[in-house]
Amino acid sequence: SPLYQPASPRIGLGSLGLPQRPLLFEPGKQIGFDVGLHFLDAYLFTPQDIQYYKARVPYTNLSLYSGGRAEQVFKAIHTQNINPQLNIGANFNIIGSQGFYPRQNVSELNAALFSWYESKSKRYNLLANAVFNNLKSPESGAILSDTIFTGGSFDKNSEPILLSNAKDQIRNNTFYLKQFYYIGRIDSAQRGAETAKILPTQRITHTFFYNKQSYVFDQNGPDTYKVFPDYYFNSIYSRDSLALSDLHNDFSYSFYLRGKSVSFVKNEVKLDLGLAQDIYHYAQYVSDSLVTNLGRITYIDKKQERTFQNIMLKAKLSYKFSNKVLLDGDFMQIAQG
Repeated sequence: SPLYQPASPRIGLGSLGLPQRPLLFEPGKQIGFDVGLHFLDAYLFTPQDIQYYKARVPYTNLSLYSGGRAEQVFKAIHTQNINPQLNIGANFNIIGSQGFYPRQNVSELNAALFSWYESKSKRYNLLANAVFNNLKSPESGAILSDTIFTGGSFDKNSEPILLSNAKDQIRNNTFYLKQFYYIGRIDSAQRGAETAKILPTQRITHTFFYNKQSYVFDQNGPDTYKVFPDYYFNSIYSRDSLALSDLHNDFSYSFYLRGKSVSFVKNEVKLDLGLAQDIYHYAQYVSDSLVTNLGRITYIDKKQERTFQNIMLKAKLSYKFSNKVLLDGDFMQIAQG
């Protein structure tokens, strides 16, 4: 379960796939534009979650986790090398759960295609992936009874709820491409061995990704119990949506300073300098209705739309005492935006 990990424990509504938040205070480590909707972030699959492989033979890993109530997580990974320099693969994840109360049934899907390439000289590397997320979470508005924990309940799944037909849906799709080139002398630890690593002295990196997100809240039915303080245009149907796209380019230069012996990397200093540009576009829509001589017509009304960019200066200084101890510091400054 992504909710019960020691590094980032989270609290939720009782089963996988439902809204959650950090149990402990976790400050944001990035600056810039934030859409502000993170209640299903624990179930998102991101480019940073992908592992790349160098596979001598085709490799497949199928995992099925099931426990407690009707909670199941299925994960599939397949990868294979086309040749010694090129690998391709795919991820496929499904979360399905049935909660303790009505309208807590969840179905969420993640999928990804990925590839890795390394030149024969080992100076050029490329990482690429395409990630698809489709998260659906029903909204019940809570149960109607406020004495269920004191008076008991014969069947929690038949308890009346405040919203009978409301849901959230989040789509998050990303194309990611990262390429880097080593310049200058290349230090090779354990040269010629199977576990040899290329330890560069300088590196130039370019990262590109395009991320498209959409957030939709749907409610179809009367708000009998007045969950919402007022309705906007239509007392029966409500739809609020936000669409966001981010076009990101990042250029960086890295310099490594280490001792001559690299069998066990220690006392290594690394300096990164970079420039990143983001071009954002967002638009928000609500459901509106119009009464005509043909009756009431429901349509989508755009409420706001904007395109803007951020240009960020970045620097990172790190010092590796040994294979187990690393100290680093980050600097980020939005110079324009």
